Amino acid sequence: MCVKILKMSLAEVFIHLFDDPEAQQQVRAYRPHTRLRTFNLATTSLRHIQKWYDRLSGIDQGVHRTHGNYYSDPQSLGLINTTGPTSAALTSAGREFLGTAQFYYNDPARAEYVLNKILYYGGHTLGRRADRTLNNKRHNLHEFLRKCRPTPNTRMVLDNDRLLTIAEILSSFGLALEEFLLLDPTDLLAFTELGEQGFNLLFQGVSVSQGFVNLAGKIAADYTRASVRRRNYLLAHLFLSLRRQLISSGSQYLQLAIPYPYANLLSERTAYEEISRFTDDLTIEPEAGGYVVFLREIVSAQPVPAAPSMRAIQLAARRPRTRTPRPTPPMETRPRVAEPYFVEAPLTVEAENYVERTLRADYGDAVWRIGHTQAETVPLSDGLLPGADIIVRDQAGEATRYVEVKSARGDLPPSIRLTAAEYTRALKCSADNVPYDLYVVSFPERQSAPITSRLPDFQDAISGLTINELLSMEIRIEEV
Repeated sequence: MCVKILKMSLAEVFIHLFDDPEAQQQVRAYRPHTRLRTFNLATTSLRHIQKWYDRLSGIDQGVHRTHGNYYSDPQSLGLINTTGPTSAALTSAGREFLGTAQFYYNDPARAEYVLNKILYYGGHTLGRRADRTLNNKRHNLHEFLRKCRPTPNTRMVLDNDRLLTIAEILSSFGLALEEFLLLDPTDLLAFTELGEQGFNLLFQGVSVSQGFVNLAGKIAADYTRASVRRRNYLLAHLFLSLRRQLISSGSQYLQLAIPYPYANLLSERTAYEEISRFTDDLTIEPEAGGYVVFLREIVSAQPVPAAPSMRAIQLAARRPRTRTPRPTPPMETRPRVAEPYFVEAPLTVEAENYVERTLRADYGDAVWRIGHTQAETVPLSDGLLPGADIIVRDQAGEATRYVEVKSARGDLPPSIRLTAAEYTRALKCSADNVPYDLYVVSFPERQSAPITSRLPDFQDAISGLTINELLSMEIRIEEV
């Protein structure tokens, strides 16, 4: 016997989201003005981040309007203070946010990040009402995330602004959000295609309580309006949470682990793919099958290292070793010696960035970054590979200085490693009397800024060594 399986209508799919008793009770009681747990900062009059900039700019220029909503939204978040019936002034937080308009007016993700950074971590006195509003929004975000569950649909919901809006609203109704995240992807896509009119007519001809009709109308009114700001608010707070974690740890980098409850909806890969759209405060780099997150803002604020942090180093003298005969243990019991490993890709990139900023303070546009670009594999006019991470050139384009950058975890490492191209370039610089400087940028744990060590005229030091004095191209170094 053939059994025909009938597919549920979208209205039936929606109704089944509320199968648990708590959700049923809450949806029956829902009225158009029932307050829901929302985390989106956008409101009726401030749906788009550009409108925030426009409003604050108008207030700053003395442009005042009399309609009721004009001051309410920015004032509720502590960005303005009313000074009269039809006048207002920017607070310190408002002035700081308006100052970012020249950079982020057309960049909603970065504007949302910096707005929340100012509001939640800027150290401004916003007022009791604003503090309460902001704390409630963040609390609602965390409650929403706690109700999320990692499913094959979580990335789909995160990336589709309409689905994320529906999910935010459903989080106020028992287990409805959990059921929503488990729907068939075709049903999820069907909800996104309903449109405002489709949601308003979802229960036409269907016998349901008025609460379902009211809720469908709420979704219809919200899910196409400023929907991108929900996603931006969520991701901004993830990155601000990682930033706070790094600052609290006193370390410039940590192995990336998405904190709870963000991990219910977001993966490390999502954070890696999204970070560059939101901020340069942090950078996330892949490493050994995982990811490392760096705090860059403290280092970036110091383009030239302070004098005490620039240490001089030199090549360590080769120490003769006296060998005393001793029996060799059997192969199976011979202890394995772990070779120290200091250079890691994310550290190296950060070290090169740091030294590049340092050199640009002295040489400006004459600095040519080679490291971690396509140029490092292209021979120069002399037929050799660059063999350095940075080259300083004169107006004719000729190299006047080569700079190699090494990185290390912790303090100054006992040795560094050279590639064949770096060794060859150093010898060529010695023959041509061109400076070749070596920088070692160390990233100590529990320290917010790196320590820079410099060995000038490295080409002369290396030219005095023979290849027989090098072990796997490792060179001992020590502090002067």
